[in-house]
Parts: sequence; C-alpha cells; structure tokens
Amino acid sequence: MNSSLFSARFLKILFAITLIVQAGVLVIEEARILSFVPALFTIFWIWILAKSSSIRKTIYFRIMLICFALLLVGMLFKLEHLPGSSAMITYSILGMVITYVFRTIKKKNKGLLDWVKLSWVMAVSFVSWGIMEHIIPREYGIISNVLFFVMIGVFCLNLEQSLTLTAKNYYGDGDTKIQ
Repeated sequence: MNSSLFSARFLKILFAITLIVQAGVLVIEEARILSFVPALFTIFWIWILAKSSSIRKTIYFRIMLICFALLLVGMLFKLEHLPGSSAMITYSILGMVITYVFRTIKKKNKGLLDWVKLSWVMAVSFVSWGIMEHIIPREYGIISNVLFFVMIGVFCLNLEQSLTLTAKNYYGDGDTKIQ
C-alpha cells in the first residue's frame, strides 16, 4: 500500500468511525434509511485491504476472478429463475474459497491477518450461500460482520509493520508472480 495515500493514523481513526457508524445503524431502527453508509465503509476497507495485498499479482487472483464471473452469471440466472443457477453459484463460491485456502496455505510468511482474512472469506462465502439457499436464517450474517471488523482491526494494529514489509519486499510473502 502506498503510505502517502493514507497514513496509519488516518486509517485507525477511520476504523473507529466505521465501528461507531455500524453500531449506530444496528442500534437505531430508523437508520435503515442510512444502510448504504456501512456498505460504503465496507467497500472502502475491502479496497484498502486489496490494495495492500500481493494477491493481485498471482495466478490465484485470476482463478478467483473467473470464479467471481461465474458467480455473477449464476446470480443473473437466479434472478431469471433459470435452471442450474444454484449449482453455478455453489461451485463458484467453492472455487473461490478453495483457491483462497490454497493461496493461504502456500504462502511462506503467514501472520494473524492472513488467518483472519481466510476465516472472513470462508464465513462470507458459506453464510451468504446458506442465507441465499434458505438453509440458515439471515441473522447469521452477523458472523461475517464480526469477522470483518476483527480483520480491519488486526490490519490497523499491524499497519506500520505491514507498510514497512510491503515497502521493503513486495513479494516477500512467497506468492508466485505472474509473468
């Protein structure tokens, strides 16, 4: 991540604001009108995490993009009630999770953030799939939300160390580069 883009202090303050806004939306029932605000914070944090990660330069990222494209097509099929939509969504989610698990296992230097990211990816994938297929109730979505905030917290607490390691050696985590 480019340290001149966002400072560590700014991201820590933004993390606190994100927690306050999310708690406010959960507590205040009238805040349903403002439910897009936590979504904007979520998109921002995923962008920051993706920008600071080296997965974009690996073959795993390309495989995950293909799975994500199949997921979007499956969702469009689901909207139109076409046959095979559930299978396409299920296989694409499994493909993304398996790819991310292999990427995490093959990574040489694994830290707490890597394991929290993996657990978040698995929680989001399986909870979202379970809710979509009406296997589990919608309230279980809190599991992925809690893991998301834990992931952001671990990222913000290790930010100075992450910035130094990224600046010293971008491919120091053992990922395979794409030629």
